[in-house]
Amino acid sequence: MMRQPYLATSVESLDGCGATQGPGLTLTYNHTKAWSFSLNVRSEKVRFMLDGVDPAPDNVDEDSSSPVVLSIGHEPKPYLSFTGFAGAEFDGALRLDDSTGTTEKRQRYDTAPSAGLAFCVSF
Repeated sequence: MMRQPYLATSVESLDGCGATQGPGLTLTYNHTKAWSFSLNVRSEKVRFMLDGVDPAPDNVDEDSSSPVVLSIGHEPKPYLSFTGFAGAEFDGALRLDDSTGTTEKRQRYDTAPSAGLAFCVSF
């Protein structure tokens, strides 16, 4: 008996496969037992402290963006899977705060494309 295709959704926060920080929504269409297609949308925000060397000693940076990623997964055997993905980070912004928390600088950056391949072999 062939499995019927279906659409699955998940809402994630903080971590997930290939994610950094922030909530997200994943829509997955399982076409067959072996093939799946996904759309992942996240809102990411990462804060980090700079190394204490000029030009901005003891400052804190914040990088925020909204990545959108499409992926295709193939699992021909239970122990073998392949995934291809492509997407982009939209609405990128950097913010630099001084040691007192006052914003010193804000800067937006262009859309950043991403793509990749992954495979997994289980033993």
